[in-house]
Amino acid sequence: KDVNSSLLKLAQVAANNQDKHLLHTLKNGHLNIKVKTIYNVVRGATQLQRVGGEGLGLYLLDQDLYEHKRFQ
Repeated sequence: KDVNSSLLKLAQVAANNQDKHLLHTLKNGHLNIKVKTIYNVVRGATQLQRVGGEGLGLYLLDQDLYEHKRFQ
């Protein structure tokens, strides 16, 4: 949450100061990548909590992560 809110604040500062280059870079690159990364980490943590962190559930979660190449 801290990374996301910091990036949003930085984007707001760029918009307020009419820094089009920084705003473009944030919106088209860093911001989208960070939001997707945060989503994947939260999703993975939730799934790990649901499966109990062991056994078949953990194995299936590992396979899903490997298949979709998340967290790399």
